[in-house]
Amino acid sequence: MESPHVERKPSDQARNDWRYRAILEARSNQTPVGAVLLAIIGRHATTGPRIGPQAVIRVDGEVLTGFAPDPFTNADIINLGSITDLVDKFRTLADRIKATDAERTDMFTRLRQWVVTDHRAINAAREVMFDTLH
Repeated sequence: MESPHVERKPSDQARNDWRYRAILEARSNQTPVGAVLLAIIGRHATTGPRIGPQAVIRVDGEVLTGFAPDPFTNADIINLGSITDLVDKFRTLADRIKATDAERTDMFTRLRQWVVTDHRAINAAREVMFDTLH
């Protein structure tokens, strides 16, 4: 019977997956991009900082999400900076792991799905609606 403490090495197929390559490149949850990466692919760090399973973009383009410094602390809301900067960081990450077009599509689809509310879009729709009332 295999010991639960035996470290298993990932298969070649797993190592070739963009998610595996990206986690290694982003240093898992030890960087902001790595922590967001784990959140968008549905993985949770067992130690250290954790980012919430969803995010909100404010009207000014700033990204808000939950953040817990360790597994024993309740999450607080933090500002990750602008969505433009976050997207740029993910583009850089995709370049560094030499992601294919399909892998990039999957990465950015997951990033979009992580954002549950984009108040920029809601605000823009309201402006259009109110402009038609004049």
